[in-house]
Amino acid sequence: MRNPIHKRLKRDLWHNKGRYIAIFLITAAMIAIISGFFIIQKSVLHTFDEAMADNRAEDGQLTTAVQLPDEAEKKFADYDLTVARLFYRNWEVDKTMFRIYADRKTINRAGYYEGGAPQRDDEIALERIYAKAHGYAVGDTFRLADKDYRVSGIMALPDYSAILRNRNDALMDTDTFCLALVTQSAFDTLSKGTISYTYAFETDVPRSDKELNEVMDDLRTEFAAFQIPVVDGTVQSANQCMSYVMDDMKGDVPMMVVFFIINILVIAFVYGVISKSMIEDEAPVIGTMLAMGVKRRELIMHYLRLPVAVTLAAGIIGNIPAYTFIKDFYKNLYYSSFSLFPLKTEVDVEAFLMTTVLPLVLIILINLLMLASKLRFTPIRFLRKDLKRHRKRQAHEWKRLSFMRRYRLRVFVANRASYLVMFMGIFLAGMLLIFGTSFKPLMRSYADKVKTNVPYEHQYLLRMPVEAAGGERFTTVSVQKHHALMDADFNLQIFGIEPDSRYYPNYNLKDNEAYVSEGILKKYGLKIGDELTVRDRFKEKNYTYVIRGTNDYLASMGVFVRRERVNEDFGFEKDYFNGYFSDKELTIDENLILTEIDSRHLSELIEQFIDTFGDITPAMIGLSSIVFTVVIYILSKVIIERAAQSIGYLKVFGYRRREIAGIYVRTTTHMICLMLLICVPLWFLSVRPMMEFSVMKLNSYVPIDVPDYLHLLPIPAGLCIYFIVRFFNIRKIYRGDMVEALKDYTG
Repeated sequence: MRNPIHKRLKRDLWHNKGRYIAIFLITAAMIAIISGFFIIQKSVLHTFDEAMADNRAEDGQLTTAVQLPDEAEKKFADYDLTVARLFYRNWEVDKTMFRIYADRKTINRAGYYEGGAPQRDDEIALERIYAKAHGYAVGDTFRLADKDYRVSGIMALPDYSAILRNRNDALMDTDTFCLALVTQSAFDTLSKGTISYTYAFETDVPRSDKELNEVMDDLRTEFAAFQIPVVDGTVQSANQCMSYVMDDMKGDVPMMVVFFIINILVIAFVYGVISKSMIEDEAPVIGTMLAMGVKRRELIMHYLRLPVAVTLAAGIIGNIPAYTFIKDFYKNLYYSSFSLFPLKTEVDVEAFLMTTVLPLVLIILINLLMLASKLRFTPIRFLRKDLKRHRKRQAHEWKRLSFMRRYRLRVFVANRASYLVMFMGIFLAGMLLIFGTSFKPLMRSYADKVKTNVPYEHQYLLRMPVEAAGGERFTTVSVQKHHALMDADFNLQIFGIEPDSRYYPNYNLKDNEAYVSEGILKKYGLKIGDELTVRDRFKEKNYTYVIRGTNDYLASMGVFVRRERVNEDFGFEKDYFNGYFSDKELTIDENLILTEIDSRHLSELIEQFIDTFGDITPAMIGLSSIVFTVVIYILSKVIIERAAQSIGYLKVFGYRRREIAGIYVRTTTHMICLMLLICVPLWFLSVRPMMEFSVMKLNSYVPIDVPDYLHLLPIPAGLCIYFIVRFFNIRKIYRGDMVEALKDYTG
């Protein structure tokens, strides 16, 4: 037989429809936002893994100074490697770098969104992001090297999921870097641009990164016998053009999980306040039911039903927009940055558990504890509405205060739990607002600092040593250092500099000393005088340097050591170098340049990054506004409804409606203003660590310089929202039925 007390659920839902609708909307919105993220995150990772396997992504690559003769190329097979020629030509026109490949047939095959591979010599396939940014579609004419080509397809390449001109670049270039495929015969007839002889290989037997690097060292020796130097080489995991997307997608997860759980906890406590208010209002009814034999467990289950039902409905409804249009927002966010294969959206069980089951569990557990605590009293105490803990303490007489002020203080004391939850919601909403509005100023400030803090105009990373007049030599090596909090390895760039460097003067480094960029100290919690231990994962060796000083180098996580020491540590010849610092452009064979960095180009890439991810700003502002509105509306409404009987008495005693509103509404107004003021220093203390955590996944250090005025922005925003809610609260007091409020509930 159905428990008769559950017949009251429909009435409770209708009577409190405003608060439940508000909670439903914020819960559904939260679930839609987080579920949409996890759907795309899991789908992208699955699509990426599938594309890497189906399109035969390389296990590594070697680049030689000249083309290998057939006899030398056969050496790959001796080491159980399948090889494919991925030669390309580079040339720059109007600040755009064009990189043209012959169509791939085996390794690193293209995946097509539209059209297909070029079949004729006058056809070309373009990479998707560049084609979209410049308005190219299948059938359009694309002019290249003074010749018109017909666009045969829009594609993505597995070895360029991150659009980096060179794999050591700090940021992707999706606007001024064009990847394209032409037929082999069309490629052979190209005369413009320097050619790069890159050989991609697959390993026929499972090998670790260390083993692959040992094989590549052996191949270098084999090719040296043919008088052909290897100018570059890398394995897949060290190639940021391929591994960047995996690191980025996985790095977003912790922040989103923490953000989601905090929001759900706030919602759970709002439910707790509502349930507590309902129990106090219905205390005589509860006392009667307990006296008639209804068990406390049944009452707890009764009061849990509506929160569980609303949360479950929000989970179901929230997943509808998540799977329809919210996921498209995240898809566009990632697909506008990464050159990924066509997405295959999948239903993810883990995402469902996180966004639908976890909120239910948290809300049930928190409300179980709160309901069990509130329903512990005896039936007689419920009948008397005596639901307070009686402690021996001195009464607050507040004799020197006026009656109205004493009344407001008692309103505050009676509703302190509601105000505490309101404070939590305001603090969270303010953090979201500051985070969303500070993103662009933060990144623009970073771009300006990169330009001003780099002491040279050009930095060249070379595939092999080559003489260039006017440049200062250095040796650079990429190493890793583990970060305990993130449980991840981050790349650090060791620079072996000259003792008399004109770009880093007065360092006077001893044998094992190093200057490090400020970001390393802050990211790893180090200080001057500490030892910095880094690891070469391919050789599986550690290197330790004593930190002598710091600089404000922001282009990478830099460690500056004597060049002689770097060459000795990493097994290079004494006079070896692989880079130049310079204040002017150097004349170097383009085939021998691995990366060229200048502050102007780096700033342009940061601007592209800002434009791509700037879409999160309106989303964060909208979400913070929803949290502000719902928390303030529900809890201020609860405060007024709990005081319905007291308001009725005040009307009987002749108090005017404005005076009554002054007691209850003004108390909340004062508390809102006080909460916002208290939150300001808390925002100053908490927003910076939150933003540092959010950018910690980047292989660089971004100084968190949030403009001070943004920490004050939640004050006018919160007050505007509150005064809108206040208008409806005052109207509720004016329209309140005095007779109904003074009735005693009898069931």
